[in-house]
Parts: sequence; structure tokens; C-alpha cells
Amino acid sequence: DAAGWRYAPWCRVVMRLIAVLHLFATLCVGVEHFGAQWPRVLLSAAAAARADRSPPLSAAGRPPLPRTGTAFLLHVPPQPSAAAASLDWHLSRRLVLGSGEAYYTLLLLIFSMMAVADSPLYLLPSLLDSVRAFPVLSAAARIVAPALLRTFSFALFVLTTLGLYGYAYLPSAIHAQGDAQCHSPWQCVSMLVLDALSQGGGALSYDDDGFAHTPLHFNTDPSDQHRSLFAVLFAVLWAFLLQGAILAQIVEAFRTARAREDALDASLSQRCLVCGCDRSKLPGEFERHVARFHNPTSYLAFFAGAAATHPLHRTALHIHALRLFEEGNGDILPVGV
Repeated sequence: DAAGWRYAPWCRVVMRLIAVLHLFATLCVGVEHFGAQWPRVLLSAAAAARADRSPPLSAAGRPPLPRTGTAFLLHVPPQPSAAAASLDWHLSRRLVLGSGEAYYTLLLLIFSMMAVADSPLYLLPSLLDSVRAFPVLSAAARIVAPALLRTFSFALFVLTTLGLYGYAYLPSAIHAQGDAQCHSPWQCVSMLVLDALSQGGGALSYDDDGFAHTPLHFNTDPSDQHRSLFAVLFAVLWAFLLQGAILAQIVEAFRTARAREDALDASLSQRCLVCGCDRSKLPGEFERHVARFHNPTSYLAFFAGAAATHPLHRTALHIHALRLFEEGNGDILPVGV
């Protein structure tokens, strides 16, 4: 680990500071989840489980239970003992599903502690979580994922091929930790891939003097000639072509995500997303129409609330709207002013 940081020792201090700050932020989020949200999850799961166990109400309401005679004895529910009480699987399932976000926060907290105690590499899951949290990053990740997967797979194939060639012919051309050369195919390939991703061209050693031993004439000094050709192939294929292609795909994904966001903003300012009316058809009334009658946020909140409502507690409008929404039918949305 010390060998990896010897060229820039201040990077270790910066990464440790970032890890500590991230641990503090994750602790604050975890306290908010477990202290404020988890009790509400427990109460809502218990209420939903009680609603599942209770019979549905009729139109006239629940009939009153008899209070005297044989009918009263027949309607008395049995009282199970503590030893005979079984586990409520419905309540357990609701608790597990409702506490998923709290468990996810706890997992990120564990990774943050490991980043402070061991290596900043454990901050990678939190980096992926930040990509999921921000809309622009999430959209760019979905756009770039297929092309980036193909390019990165080809890059791994090229680096693996160069590592195996280096092991077979030029083992001293690849740095190995604590040694002057690699000694196994796995070591050569892993060191070349790891150093190529982290240091660029620093994975190759040129006798600590760059290209000082490069042959000046063709077919002279074949070992130095092969060594130089290996370094040139690595620099051209990885540093110039593949790294540039990966960076270009990432930049293009962000440009496409921004263009889509700008197009949606332009469409929102020129057309009602609910009824499809253009701004030109409602001169001077378009903003009032969108803000009062056809506010997209109100419709999204309605569908989100209807989906989150327990099936026994939904109204007829909720059931009708959700059924049309699942069928892809837009008749529930009003047309016109």
C-alpha cells in the first residue's frame, strides 16, 4: 500500500479526509433513518398487518356481535397463550420491505467505516449511490452504460493480451510490487491492468531511463526493439485510443442527458403535459392553466398516493385510475380546460 502512494503522499491525507467527512455525513443520514423513519415504518407495518387480518367491511358496516347467550360464546375469539403464539409472517415481510432503505443506509455506513479504517477504495459504493441519487448522473449512466461496457470489455481484452505477451517475452517490462519483474501470468496481467487504470503508462518500466535503450537501426538489438514496440503498442492502444474513447463516451452521455433535460424543459414551457394544449391556443392563460388545472406534479402525487394506499382503503377513483394506468390508458386524464 505504501508503494502505491509514494509518488503523491498528500493524496493519502486528502482521501482520508474525504473518507472521514463522508463517514460523518452517512452517520447523520443513518441517525435520521433509524431515529425518525424506522419508528414510522414499524407503526405503519403493524397497522397494515392488523388491517390484513381484519375482515372487509360491508356496505352497511360491521354487524354488532352478540353479547349474551350461546351466540356470544360462539363468537368469543380464542386467546392463544404466549407459548403457542406463532410468528406473523405478514408483519415480518412488511417490516423487512419497509426497512430496506434503513438497511441500505447501514450498509453504506459500514463501507464508510472501512474506508476510514482500511482503504478509500471502499468509497466506491457511495460513489455509485450518488450516481443513482442525482437525476443527471443517473440519466448519463443509463445512456453510456451499453457503449462503455463494450469499450471497457475490449480494453480489458487488449490489456490482458499485452500482459500475457509481456509474461511470455518481456517479464521485466511490467512492474511487480517489491520486485523488478512479474513471475506469473496472473501477476503480469493484474499488475498491468491495475497500473493502467490507476497510473496510465506507469505500468511499464523502461529501465528507469525512458527510451534510452531504444534501438537506432532496424533488426539490431531485437530484445530492446521488442521492448520498445511493446511500449509503443501499449501507449497507442490504451493511452491514446481506448482512454480517449472511454472519456469521449462519458462526455457524450452527459451532453445527451443535458440535451434531453433541455428538450423536456422547452416542451414543458410550450405545451401542457396533461392535455397537450399548445401555448398558442391559450394566449395569456397558459401559465394559469398549467398551475391551476393541469399541474403535472399534482397528477404524479395522486398516482403515488393511490399506489401507496392499502387496497382495502382505496376509493373508487383510486381503483379506477390505477387500473387505467396499469393498462396504459390515458382516459383518466382530463382533456381541455
